This record gives sequence, structure tokens and C-alpha cells, in this order.
Amino acid sequence: MPPGGTAGVSGKDTIYGACLSGQTATAGILASGLNFFNSVINALTGNLIATSVHSPNFLTGVSGWSINKSGSAEFNNIIIRNGQVISGTFLLYSTAIPAIGKLVMAFAPIAGGTDLVGNVYPQGYNFGVWDATGALKQHLGIDNNGKLYLADTTGTTRIFGDPSIGSVSGYDPTGPFAGPGHMLVSMSANVGLDPAGDTIQRGFTSYGLSRQTLYSQLIAAILSFYDTVNAAASPGNIGLATFTNPNDTLWLAGPSNLGSDVIPNLFLQRAATPGPAHAIISNSDLNILTDTTPARPANGISFYSASGMPKVRTSGDGTNYALGHFTTFRTTDQLINSLVYADICGGNISVSANGIYRVHAELTVVQGPNIAANNFRLGFTGTISQVRVKLVNQQDNAANFVATGSGNNTTLATHAYGAGGTYSATLHGIIVPTSTGTLSVQAQMSAAADTFTVLALSDFHVEQIG
Repeated sequence: MPPGGTAGVSGKDTIYGACLSGQTATAGILASGLNFFNSVINALTGNLIATSVHSPNFLTGVSGWSINKSGSAEFNNIIIRNGQVISGTFLLYSTAIPAIGKLVMAFAPIAGGTDLVGNVYPQGYNFGVWDATGALKQHLGIDNNGKLYLADTTGTTRIFGDPSIGSVSGYDPTGPFAGPGHMLVSMSANVGLDPAGDTIQRGFTSYGLSRQTLYSQLIAAILSFYDTVNAAASPGNIGLATFTNPNDTLWLAGPSNLGSDVIPNLFLQRAATPGPAHAIISNSDLNILTDTTPARPANGISFYSASGMPKVRTSGDGTNYALGHFTTFRTTDQLINSLVYADICGGNISVSANGIYRVHAELTVVQGPNIAANNFRLGFTGTISQVRVKLVNQQDNAANFVATGSGNNTTLATHAYGAGGTYSATLHGIIVPTSTGTLSVQAQMSAAADTFTVLALSDFHVEQIG
């Protein structure tokens, strides 16, 4: 008989065994033959008759293997080449024997559940950490719709991804399932809703404390700031704009409300070649809110405000130059026929306390029917610490210094002029107010019936010099 060979004999036969000298042989006897085999597996159909076929060391969930009559099976240390997993739940542990808190991955496409040792897993794919109570904590989860959930160490979802709109959203420690208003940031290709029902905005968006009413959004090269309550019509924007060439300008626009605001814009345009760059302001003014004198600039000039008046300091000489210039003028001829002073240059000019102002007026006068001197003055409604004003008049190509005054509202009288004559008068001086007030050039008759006329385009100019 060859090695490993078999032979069938009758149960009535006496069986002897022998081998060559110096060799040994082991004989195994299977009692009852086919009848015994048929008690385990039906030799004709191949059906398992016994409850299971298993290894001697089989212990459920611990060791060995078992193939069960019910169709289930359990294996240890198995290698499968090729093939498919058709259905069911796939659980992976960090230990050889399943234990609570040792589950590391659960794939449950149909429904969530609890494993044999108490680890609870949700529906979908989840990879992460289960704690000692069997609860899923920090993990990556994907549900059956392909939505992504990244949870922190407490098991709270902090990052949510929705492939249907191409979005990823980040949340505060309460997460998206605690109700609306907990989304902090989002990146999305399209507008959509998160699990709490909050709107996920398109682009890169950061949400403020009010979440859905106050947020910033980056789309392409424009960063927008939304306040949907106080500026519902238009957000504030920072981005690239086109003035002369494509994307040659940084654009800053203020927010606005529908029907109530004009949108202010600041454009910083890059320099042409050659040429300077440009700062362009539209739909708004420039308000400089400082009364602090700046240090001398290293280059160029610095604009600032002193007592509400514009000034500039230069790098060339470090001098502070005042830019406050005010001018009024008459639009029509004005007859002076009263002994009460009247404004004659088209209006008043407001000045501030403690400023230093240079005043200058150019007047053209036609004398009335009488030969008379005429009275002029620099009128001021406030108080002063210093003033000096002089009046010079000219007639027939002769210039004459007429009068000077060093008191507030001091009268400066001209020479007597012939009836019907035309002459010019120049008022010039410095005034230092100690209170706010208004300045004007004023005139009156020197005596009853000594009328005269101040002609149109006579002007009054005020300049702040300190």
C-alpha cells in the first residue's frame, strides 16, 4: 500500500499490518466507515448534518474556527484572496479579541448597532476612538449620502462636509446638531444648508457672533463683509477692480442700506509706466479725525487736522502749513444807506477758538451823491486775544494807507471821496480768537445820507495760519 493509501475491509475480517525491516508505519482505523461519515456530512448531497464543524480549540469570539449548519461561520487568522463582501457589518478592533473601547472602525451601511461587547456604532462608515463605555468619540464618519463628519474628543462634530454643494464647514464646541447658530467658518462651491438648517454661503466665509446676519465672505478676488440687519442692500468690499487696465486697482467699498445710503469707494490704482500711483475717492469725503501734530515725515507730506482745520507737514523743511482757506463774495451790488453795520461780502466765515487767521478783503466802491468818508470794519461775533487790521484805499492811481485797528470790531474810516467816484479798498490783517465765532467784512455810512454802493464780486478771504 503506498504512503497515505487507504483500503476498505469488512468488519468481520482480521487485519494485520507489516512493513519493511527497519521502517515503521502508522495505521488509522475509521470505525463504521461510510455510515460514520454520513453522520457528519451527507456524502451524496454534501449537506452538513452535524450542528457545526469546528476546530478543537474553538471558543466563540476567542479562538479557533467554526462552520455552522445555519450557514454562519467564525474564523481566526484567515486569509481571503480576491472575492467580495456582499452585505453585513464590518467591525475592526485594535485587539485580537473584541473588547469594549477597542473598536477602531465600524462599517455599517444598513443600520447602526451595538457589538457583542457593548461598543455602539452609528450607521455609515466610522473610523476613530471608542471610549471605555463603548461610546464613539473622536472620529471620522461618512454617512450613506457621502457627507463627512469629523468629531472632536467629546464626540461632537466640529467639521461637516457636504459633497452635494462642495462644502466644508467648521463649528464651535456645541456642533451642528445643537441647533442653528453654531457655524464659524465654511468653504463652499455653492449655497446650501447645514444639518442645523443654517445657510452655508458660497466662497470662503467667516461667521460673526450673529452667525447668519454678520459674516465675511471671500469669492475670487473680492472679500465682502455682510451685516444683513444694518446694511441689508450691499456689503462692504475689498477686492481687485479695473480702472485703466485689468485688475489694476485695489477697491474698498463701504456697506449700504437699500434706498438710504450712497456707497463710498476708495480705489488705489497701481502706477502706470512711468508715472505715479493714484488714490481715488468716490461718493464720499475724507474726514481726518486727529488733532495731533505728526512727526516730520521722512519723505513726502503728512496731512492732519488742528482744531478741525486741515494742515500739512512737509518732509522738505518740516514746516506745518495750514490749508484752511475760506472765501465769500458778493453776487450783486449792495447799497449802503444805514448807520448800522451790514455784511458786504456775501456772508460770514466760521472760525475756531485759539486759531490764528489771516484776513483779506478786496472791495470796489462807488460813492453816493455826497462827498464823504465811508466806514468799514472786520466784524467778529466772538472774543479775541489779538487783532490788527489795516485799510488801504486807492483812487485815481493813488494808494493811501488809511487806518489801522487793534480792537475787536474797530471802525476803519476812509478818506472823503467825491460824489459819484469809484475807488477800491483793501482790508488786511491778523486775528486770534479765544472763542468760536464768525468773521465778516462790514460797512456803514459815516453820516446820514452819505450813501455809497459796494459792487458785485467784492470778496473776503480767510486763511488759517496757526
